[in-house]
Amino acid sequence: MGELAFSILLAVHVAAGLISLIPFWVPVVARKGGVNHRKIGIVYVKLMWLVVISAACMSLLNLFSGRIVQAIFLGFLSLLTAKPLWLGIAVLKQKRNPAPGFQRAGLILNGLLLVCGLAMIAYGLSLLGETVALLMIAFGGLGMLGLPEIIAAFKPQERTESWLRGHIGDMIVSGIAAYTAFFAFGAGQYMATLFSGTWATIPWLAPTAIGSLGIVYARSRFIRKTVKV
Repeated sequence: MGELAFSILLAVHVAAGLISLIPFWVPVVARKGGVNHRKIGIVYVKLMWLVVISAACMSLLNLFSGRIVQAIFLGFLSLLTAKPLWLGIAVLKQKRNPAPGFQRAGLILNGLLLVCGLAMIAYGLSLLGETVALLMIAFGGLGMLGLPEIIAAFKPQERTESWLRGHIGDMIVSGIAAYTAFFAFGAGQYMATLFSGTWATIPWLAPTAIGSLGIVYARSRFIRKTVKV
């Protein structure tokens, strides 16, 4: 029964993850605040919540089955994806006057992700020589992406810039998580034929590098435009 449940969850996880790779780009290129941006963005978010929930459930099943490494990895993956999904949408209701509860939730989530990311890196280093080690380190590094948000939370910012920075950054980070998982797992075997040795980390790290540049570009472009308007 447990294996059947795991197989069903895995099918849902993979299907939702693969499908979400397409609608992720529509809000990126569509007119911001327009119909396509909003409607397709909602589709993307719902698909990614399926990814998060299925990953969390598989993590628990792995834990109960004694597959500790898989449980840790999937548990972190669900947290890594859930954090930007929740914050990226919740911040849209905090444009004018961010509630203290929302700000505290953001700090807690970013802090939890940072601590778990460091733990993943440390665990990965302890497993050096095993295949899973590089995955642990690479995904643990994604947990560091919340550090700038933690620092920014203690600095006064113009309100328009604050909510827009959060929305843009968190949505792209969720995409980074989706594409990293896809290249590491969904296209893992294919990528292994293209990259070997130390080059094998490229498919895992490329989404982070490209996504980080995308965050910088999108924030500089759309925040400036919004503030002028």
